[in-house]
Order: sequence, then C-alpha cells, then structure tokens
Amino acid sequence: AGKEFSDGVEQALALLRRDETAEQRRVVLGVTARASLQQRAECLDAGMDDVLVKPVALRTLGQALEFWLNCSTRRSTDAPRDRQPRSGEVQSDDLPLLDDERLRELCALEAALERPILPGLVRAFRESSVALLATLAEQVRTADSAGVRVSAHTLAGAAVNLGTLRLARTAKWLEASSADAPGATLSAAVSRAREECELSTCELERRYPLADA
Repeated sequence: AGKEFSDGVEQALALLRRDETAEQRRVVLGVTARASLQQRAECLDAGMDDVLVKPVALRTLGQALEFWLNCSTRRSTDAPRDRQPRSGEVQSDDLPLLDDERLRELCALEAALERPILPGLVRAFRESSVALLATLAEQVRTADSAGVRVSAHTLAGAAVNLGTLRLARTAKWLEASSADAPGATLSAAVSRAREECELSTCELERRYPLADA
C-alpha cells in the first residue's frame, strides 16, 4: 500500500541520517523493483537523493555513484528544499550562467585522470537535458505533477553537476512547484529552462569542444 511504502522509506531514511552533521551528509540512493512515478516522488519528498529501478545494470549503478559523489561536494551551495519558491515566476537572471568553480573542479579531475572528460560530459548533458525537457513539457501539458517532480529533480541534479547555475535554479523551482503552480506558469518555466539549457551548452561547447569538432 502507498502509506506502508511511504512509512518504510521515512523509517529507513531516519536511521541513515541520524548521525549526520551539516558538514557530513550521506547520499541515499533507493533501489526498488516497482518504482512508479508516484513512488519515486514519495522517495524524493522523503529525502532520498535518487531512485534506481531494478534490475540495475552495473554501468547505470556506476554512473549514479560517480554523479552523486561529485554532487556531494556541491551541497553547501544548494538552497534547502523547504526554502525553494512555491509559486510565481522563478527569477534566475541574477545568477551567472555557469559555475566557474565547479568547472575548475572538473578540469582538475581531467588533469588527474590525464584524459579529457568535459567534452563528453557536455555532449551527454545536451542529449539528456533535451530529452528531459521534452518529457517535462509533456508532463506539464497532461498535469502529471509527480512526473514533473521527478523529471525536474533529475534535470536539476545534472545541471548542478555540470555547473549550469541558471538552469539548475529553474529546474529546482519546477521540482518544488510541481504540485502548486498553475500549468501556464510551469509551462513558462519549462520554456525558460530550454533557453537556459541552450545558452549553457553552447557556452560549454565553445569552451570544451570535441576533439573531432
């Protein structure tokens, strides 16, 4: 039952988080065999960072672990979930387009690995974000608030990981406002996210072109 599922998630998270401090917070990934959009939204609302659906391929698990380990160093710059705006238009023009500190971290990782990783990350980000934005637009159109919540969460995480600040803020607003904001406002935010995604990826592709480009 839904209530039993939610209660179990909350109890598990309470155990995992009881020894946390502000400086040391655990990343919690849920793994389930039957994750509907509603269940995934419940997991995220309860405080999980992400949800993987079984069977989980080793490559998928590795990508998720790498992603969240990278993101864990960025948590101090993220606004707390309960402080995200719940209605009205998101304002993000006051932010820089890109997080130069995050990009310096990724460049340092490239140097440590002795191979380029940013061009591939940027290409993968463009492909995945275009697909996510198309999904978001359809979910807003059909008033699928649980779907909007999950898709926006995924987009926000990817945006934070690559340092696309404006897109990250808009995606977080969509995540927080999915159940409250009018459909027209959500639709306008998706359009804004598309513009911010295009601006961000174009600038990233300019800075970190593919070798064969």
